Amino acid sequence: MAEPNNNKRDSTDGQSGGTNTAGAVRCDLHICPTCGSDFVFPTDWEPSGSAHWRVSLRCPECEWIGEGVYAQDQLDEYDRILDLGTESLIDDLKVLTRSNMENEISAFARALEVNLIIPDDFVG
Repeated sequence: MAEPNNNKRDSTDGQSGGTNTAGAVRCDLHICPTCGSDFVFPTDWEPSGSAHWRVSLRCPECEWIGEGVYAQDQLDEYDRILDLGTESLIDDLKVLTRSNMENEISAFARALEVNLIIPDDFVG
């Protein structure tokens, strides 16, 4: 197992987001500064003043751990990105579940066709 990298990043280091030239909030809190993975997730958070949050982050791929203080608008965008990731995982799970069920049904039907399953198999 990789040793955790206790690098810290905060909302002013240029990696954690900010406002782009069009005025839209840019957020890359989901991107690991060590390995580039886009699976970084929050492990803990607490208020830090009236409009900021102290957030602990973790990368599941390289075990990077970081913490920083971020503005609410950055975290709103991060939350939106995390929601998109959750939706993607749920979509993938549905596809995988359906595929597995189709395979099981196909195997069961084939077993019935070649008499590998008979009524006595269901007698208790």
